[in-house]
Amino acid sequence: MPTKVKVINTTGFHPENVSAPPYDMTALAESHPELKALIIPNRIEGLTVDFQNPDAVYHLNKAMLIKYFGIKNWDIAKDSLVPGVPIRSEYLYRMRDFLNSKKIEGPIKVVDIGTGGNLIYPIIGVGAFNWKFVASDIDQKSLDNAHAIVHSNKILDKKIELRMQNNPAKVFENIILKDETFHLSICNPPFHANQKEALKQSMRKQKNLAYKNTKLNFQGRPNELWTAGGEFSFVERMIRESYYFKSQINYFSTLVSKNENLAPLIKILTDIKVTTVDIIEMEQGNKKSRILIWNWN
Repeated sequence: MPTKVKVINTTGFHPENVSAPPYDMTALAESHPELKALIIPNRIEGLTVDFQNPDAVYHLNKAMLIKYFGIKNWDIAKDSLVPGVPIRSEYLYRMRDFLNSKKIEGPIKVVDIGTGGNLIYPIIGVGAFNWKFVASDIDQKSLDNAHAIVHSNKILDKKIELRMQNNPAKVFENIILKDETFHLSICNPPFHANQKEALKQSMRKQKNLAYKNTKLNFQGRPNELWTAGGEFSFVERMIRESYYFKSQINYFSTLVSKNENLAPLIKILTDIKVTTVDIIEMEQGNKKSRILIWNWN
């Protein structure tokens, strides 16, 4: 049976995404007072923050986690990637709708591949939908920080289990236990193939945004930003390994940042005779990305 490929087009932020702009800076500062000193006037939006300032970006996103997702304590290492909560939320809101369209209802259990020290997707998934998560990473420092977040927030207790991936060449193996089942897997793979490529892209992006200091916001641990072969190789490995877990996960999914990677990845999925492939196209202003979803059921 040929693989069925379906494209789902979306534009703008999900209507239920509580963290979507425009931001209510006054309300966010009430939830997280450290943000207040970083708020500046803006002719268009009224109040904003300086997005060239890493501290402002950090405290804005922390305020969103506190106000919208019930987090009391959240911190990350200085060299860690600061996750943009509104964009991260989009992935999960769109996947919630997708699961609903397939008549899959709670309690939803998700495996998050490469959760990072910020634990962003499990936090949003628990806070917004009361989902349960197994979250993995290859970096012990990241997992240690994620453990600290879980243990210091009662809302996350018994909702998130963290697991170490001791073999960086594997994705699901060593993480998915025998006879364990999940409704969904999610992943935000590293974009770049190496540090040089990551730095070059960061500088290009910030130059396009007319930032005065093009190195200012280049943050993130190596495992968060690059992997051997880049995004394509990581997702290809995920796809091929997913075959061996097709009876344990209903739907596999991953973000695909680079549009040029989509067609060859779909070809791989077709070649290995995946039953269905769905692509959710997302566009928020200048930000374009897509979610690639596949299954054998």
